[in-house]
Amino acid sequence: MKYPNKSGFTVVELIVYLGVIAGTLLINLTLIRVVNVSSTQETSFWRSVHNSWTEADNDAQLHKRAYFVQIQSHQIVFVPGNQKEKQFLVEIPKELHPGKVITLRINADGFVSPNTINWLTKDGRVKYVQKIQMGWSGYELEKKF
Repeated sequence: MKYPNKSGFTVVELIVYLGVIAGTLLINLTLIRVVNVSSTQETSFWRSVHNSWTEADNDAQLHKRAYFVQIQSHQIVFVPGNQKEKQFLVEIPKELHPGKVITLRINADGFVSPNTINWLTKDGRVKYVQKIQMGWSGYELEKKF
C-alpha cells in the first residue's frame, strides 16, 4: 500500500507529540510549585521574625526589662528577662539555617549590640545577611543572589 502525499501526523506521531508536551508541562508545574512553596515559607518565616522582634522590643521598653533572642539551628526563641513571661518561638524553615548559633540581648531601652548573621542554604551558600543595627533595635535583611 502506497501513500502518495502524506501531509500531517500519523496517530503514533500525534500520541508521541502529545506525550512530550504533557511531560514538559508536568515538569514545569512541579518546579513552579517547589519554588513557590519555599519562597512562601521563607516569606512567612521572615514576617514571623519581624513580628516577634517588634513585639519583644516593644515589651522590653514598656516593662523596662531585657529580652534575649536565641538563634538556634532550627528555631529562634525570644525569651523575656524574667523568664516568667511568654516566650515567642519561630521555627526556621528546613531550607535555611543560621551560620552561627548566637544569643542577642534587647536591652530595656531597646538597644541591641550590632551583629551580622549569615543565613545559609542547605548547601552552605549565603542566602540572606541579617545586620543588627547599632543604636536602634531593628535589623536590615539583604537577600544574596
